[in-house]
Amino acid sequence: MHAIKVVVEPSFAADVVALLAVGDRAEEAHESAEPAYGLPMSERPAAFARIATLTFEKWKCAAPIETAIGRYADLPKELDSLRLVAANSPTQEGADMLRQADGKPRHAALAIRATHFTEADFVEFIEIEIGRLNDLVDPGFGYDPDHEPQSKSPAGRKQAIGRLGVLWSATLAKRLNSIGCASPAGLELASSDVATWFGVPLDDAVELTQSTCAGSVSYAALVHAAEQPEKVLSGLGIETKLARARRGEPCPLCGFPTTSWADDASVASMRRAVLEDFPEWDPEAGVCDRCAEIFTQNGAFA
Repeated sequence: MHAIKVVVEPSFAADVVALLAVGDRAEEAHESAEPAYGLPMSERPAAFARIATLTFEKWKCAAPIETAIGRYADLPKELDSLRLVAANSPTQEGADMLRQADGKPRHAALAIRATHFTEADFVEFIEIEIGRLNDLVDPGFGYDPDHEPQSKSPAGRKQAIGRLGVLWSATLAKRLNSIGCASPAGLELASSDVATWFGVPLDDAVELTQSTCAGSVSYAALVHAAEQPEKVLSGLGIETKLARARRGEPCPLCGFPTTSWADDASVASMRRAVLEDFPEWDPEAGVCDRCAEIFTQNGAFA
């Protein structure tokens, strides 16, 4: 079986090497780069790029990634290469398959902040993202790139996609923790993200994660939980913040999180007027007090 080739973009390798060049490594990096200064200016960028890539490999910066890949016997059957690319913020970090012209994803990319190589949670982050790649190619997981969480509003869809991401990561942390590849602290951090996005206490977020991990984790189950958190959580006997006055959920009209919602009578009285401006609005989703006030001030349903 062939090994997955880990490829690093030269500019990204240079950023990582610069951050890791501390103490003896700083002197080593300087000595390695010195010959490039003797080249014509036009040739130096390419030379520095080659040196950075070689140094990245020499320092085994990708070792945690290669170790994580080694946990999945079937991953090399589905993947030829993994390209490491720069991410500018934590929200841009993550692994994904790269679609090919023939529709067969044989290559993947892992976006990472260079500074993440110096952070305490780097190894656990890598373990989770490589685990995500394995899920993406595992027929049993059933990933479908065309099946994303849906909602009746752009704000609601954004929330659902966020819930999918954190619950998926938490199930990966739970699975890795069971084989000793993720710390209890890492699992708790993942669960706290679930608590935030699903609007439940930490203990209930842990229960949701454990329930999702019961048996085989599937993409369809994760999407269902992201799209219909109230239904899934109520099935577990968990009351959410949405059920308790729906605190912090986005209003389907303005999209802003709110802690104050219009009562049923107000929603009923403005139903026709709201639907004229927002034909996709579901009256059962309600509206925030501020939007209700605006409709009232405009005399929309006087």
